[in-house]
Amino acid sequence: MAEPEPSIDELIESVIRAGTEAGYRIGRDDAGRLQVTATAGSPVDPPLTFRFTGQQLRDYYTSVATDTGKPGGASTPWETWMLLMSTHLSEAVYKAGTVAGPSEIVIDKGGFWIGPG
Repeated sequence: MAEPEPSIDELIESVIRAGTEAGYRIGRDDAGRLQVTATAGSPVDPPLTFRFTGQQLRDYYTSVATDTGKPGGASTPWETWMLLMSTHLSEAVYKAGTVAGPSEIVIDKGGFWIGPG
């Protein structure tokens, strides 16, 4: 039996959980968007804001879930999502620390990445 698709809220909570496990503090701005406000206990100033729609996040999950059972994937769609999304999240946060000027976390064809802020 196939697993049910996670809700947008479950996907957002999984991003927060993955960030927390990686040592990031993730909160919400006044508009409700996710933001990385600290990494390894050090403030991120200005906070690193996520910019994506619920549909983009769902499409990202669907794309990642297709790697289930393949090299680099895990045994279930959710495990594959958590594995690959958390890796993409860490890569994006790292990249944001290396670019000059403001940036945001966006979803591109490879998952979370950095876009201009």
